[in-house]
Amino acid sequence: MTREEFDNHPGWRWCTAQGARDHVLLLGLETTFREKLQWLEQSEDFSIRLHTSRWKEGLPVDPRLRPILQALLGPQPTKEKLKAEIPKTEI
Repeated sequence: MTREEFDNHPGWRWCTAQGARDHVLLLGLETTFREKLQWLEQSEDFSIRLHTSRWKEGLPVDPRLRPILQALLGPQPTKEKLKAEIPKTEI
C-alpha cells in the first residue's frame, strides 16, 4: 500500500463526524430490513440485560423502566440486603 492509498483510505474519512454519518447511511443502504430488525432486537436484549443487572445489584435504573423491572423481578434489593448476602471469608 502506498502512502497516497493509505491517506485516501475511506476509514480515515469515517473518523470525522460527517464521515461517521455517511458511513451509517451507507450501512443503512446496504442492509436489508430483516438485518435491521435483527440488530434492533439484539440491542434491545442487551439493554434489558444491562438494566436487569443494575436492578439486581441495587444500582439506580431509568425511572421509566422501574415499573417494568419491578413487575418482572420483584422489589429492588437494598444495599444492606446485598451486603448481608455476601459470604464473609477468613484471611
